[in-house]
Amino acid sequence: MDFKEYPVTAAGLTLNCRESGSGLPVVFLESFGWGHQPLYDALAGQFRLFVLELGAGAVDTQPEAVRQLAESVAGESYGLVGFSQGANLALRTVMLAPRDPDPVDALVLISPTAIRPAADLSNLDSTQWANRLLAHGDRQNGMDGLPQGADLATLISPVESDAGLEARLPQVMCPTLVAFGSRDRMTAREAPSTYRANIPNCHVSLIYDAAHLVAAERPQAVAGVVSDFIENRETFVVNRQRSVINP
Repeated sequence: MDFKEYPVTAAGLTLNCRESGSGLPVVFLESFGWGHQPLYDALAGQFRLFVLELGAGAVDTQPEAVRQLAESVAGESYGLVGFSQGANLALRTVMLAPRDPDPVDALVLISPTAIRPAADLSNLDSTQWANRLLAHGDRQNGMDGLPQGADLATLISPVESDAGLEARLPQVMCPTLVAFGSRDRMTAREAPSTYRANIPNCHVSLIYDAAHLVAAERPQAVAGVVSDFIENRETFVVNRQRSVINP
């Protein structure tokens, strides 16, 4: 897919935006985009996709600024998607910068770490990071361009768990999909059930044989479940049939 690039500015924040496709607007908050192009191509084949490049400062981006940027490119109704720190920001955006009515009609959190992150992520070396992030750590040898060590930690490490944020999960009123790799070790085991139990209209899907970098390891599986959810929202039924996606 061909993507056009342009800067967008709101609330004093300027980000690069990449746009492609047509149809329902979808805003993707990109904090870490390595290996995501196949996913972007698949989504742009079905939707009008806007990728907002947040970079390593995603965790510090203000939710209100994100709201204004998303609305400036996508209009009055759109799906909001994020991966890892971008997913954390998407969640905070919906909760901490509310709208009435809310233009976010579908929220997708891919590998979020905002709620119940793993407790033992300090002082990992490159090999240990690879084993945390990939279902098969030895795959890193063939993954050109994947950041290493401290650089990777800066882009991917979760912040400390925010108990106040978890307590506000019931405020998320829009249909929500939370997708994890079945071997994700960046969050506590109870994280998926915490989202499912506390967000009123929440579906949780596990992508088989993938870890935290699920969009890089299984792009077609992720694209399939995300596209199905955005198109169907409340009638999305994958979660009711089975929670593990193994195409």
